[in-house]
Amino acid sequence: MPLEEDWVKANDMCYKLIKFYHVTELFSGTKYPTANLFFPKVCDIRLAIEEWIQSGTEHIKMMAVKMKENFEKYWEAINGIMDVASVLDPRYKMK
Repeated sequence: MPLEEDWVKANDMCYKLIKFYHVTELFSGTKYPTANLFFPKVCDIRLAIEEWIQSGTEHIKMMAVKMKENFEKYWEAINGIMDVASVLDPRYKMK
């Protein structure tokens, strides 16, 4: 039987992971997103992971460190392509 502390941890993790759920739902939908939608969401995920690494909660830190390792592996492959697509999008004005 889970302890109260276990329920708090589970609730904390679910709260953090809801961002991934929404982004996954967007990318997996029938209307496939273009790079201009994809890039800002991926950046949001990256910033969230960095924030979680600074968390005072040990289980969130451990989860975030593992997530960052996987994220970085895939980020290297698409980073340059997504940068160019976003710069070319007229909605994102670059100075």
